[in-house]
Amino acid sequence: MTEDTRILFDRDGFLRRELDSLAVGLRRLGAKRHFVGNAWWWDLKPDFSPGDVVVL
Repeated sequence: MTEDTRILFDRDGFLRRELDSLAVGLRRLGAKRHFVGNAWWWDLKPDFSPGDVVVL
């Protein structure tokens, strides 16, 4: 939702702030969006190693 949404109603901008915060967290982790056919998925932490903690 951080990339391809149109918010139709968002009282006081709450949802927009939450999505912007999530987008910042995804960028901080270096998250990548992958497309396969008509679908996509997120690799939240491409340099993940066992024991790493992923916090958004």
